[in-house]
Amino acid sequence: MQEPPLKIAGDASRYDYPDSTENFSQAGALYRLMSESQKCQLIDNLAAVLATVPLAIQLRQLAQFEQADPDYGSRVAKRLDIGSAVAGLR
Repeated sequence: MQEPPLKIAGDASRYDYPDSTENFSQAGALYRLMSESQKCQLIDNLAAVLATVPLAIQLRQLAQFEQADPDYGSRVAKRLDIGSAVAGLR
């Protein structure tokens, strides 16, 4: 499917990003810089929002957290009380 035409002024181009395993390194590095208090606040905030969405979406998001940092993913999963479901993603 193509994008619809977009009127612009000046030059425009498309950049295809290469597939990369580096998609999660910045998120993981930021998580590891956080204090324990900051991590707890982040986990609580994420779990509160994720608790309102279907399990399939929770699992997809947890897999992303896991790629950033295993502790990050497991703590959010534990807070959501679905730790065993995440273990199956590994």
